[in-house]
Amino acid sequence: MWLLHLYEFRIFRSLATLLRSVRRIHVRRFTACTNTAKLESKMERRIYVFCITALSALLLSPLAAAQVTRTAPEGSAVSKGAPPGEEQQRLAKFAGSYIATVRIWADPDGEPVESRLISEQRMIMGGRFFEVDDRSEDQTFHWRAVHSFDASKGHYVSMGISNQSNVFSIAESNFDDKGRWVVIGPGGQQPTFKGVATLTEDGYVYVNYRLGPNGDELGKYREIVYRRRD
Repeated sequence: MWLLHLYEFRIFRSLATLLRSVRRIHVRRFTACTNTAKLESKMERRIYVFCITALSALLLSPLAAAQVTRTAPEGSAVSKGAPPGEEQQRLAKFAGSYIATVRIWADPDGEPVESRLISEQRMIMGGRFFEVDDRSEDQTFHWRAVHSFDASKGHYVSMGISNQSNVFSIAESNFDDKGRWVVIGPGGQQPTFKGVATLTEDGYVYVNYRLGPNGDELGKYREIVYRRRD
């Protein structure tokens, strides 16, 4: 550490010496000039300023690199780029190409409306994020979501968009003791829905429940059965 401080001191001392030298040269030239040519041309002054700036950046760039190294020591999660771990591997189990059957209940006691989706789900960004891309067969509906584990919060965070809304859908989630992926949303607000994803032999089932003010389940309103195409 003391070597780093010594290096910083030498850099600043060298920079100060350089600036003083350039200033002396500039003053001499200024004194030697005639009354009609006391200042350099605009182009010369621009070159002068550029050289000083470039030299300063050249001298200070090793210091900036040293500061980054000091902030993120070698071997830390930051220096390694936070490689994917067990949390990302859990998401990877859901990756695949699917044909999905969707059932939606407008009335909990009524008959559901059924439709079909084509879904592509994959790990992206070096296995750090899980992307879901759902499209209806008639292409009138398109949903895309990205899920990832936030180590600072200790749970998963999801963000989704669709062609039928102008706002982001944000949710928080985690895995329960049974290995089910449990989603609660909207994130950061009073929860209004709960989603539970359960792996099956040929895909998984995702069920949504309405939530009351106390977090009580008020009934199922959507079910999506994903079956693998591959």
